Amino acid sequence: MTLTPKQIEALLQMLSHTQAEELSCDEYLDRLAEYVETYLSGSSLPEGLRAIEGHLDLCNHCQEEFQALLKALED
Repeated sequence: MTLTPKQIEALLQMLSHTQAEELSCDEYLDRLAEYVETYLSGSSLPEGLRAIEGHLDLCNHCQEEFQALLKALED
């Protein structure tokens, strides 16, 4: 498998955003409701929820779940 320069750049970009302790999708989804409630309230995020923001930046699937729940709660 050969990667294009654009694909290599995208992978390097993702790697630069990783943290020592990453949340798995399952861990993220377990805390999604708590994160959305805090997000909608406008309160500052406690330390335990800040990792979720980083996960959202890297994971399109979880970003879609976040957007769907956010939309459902805003309606």
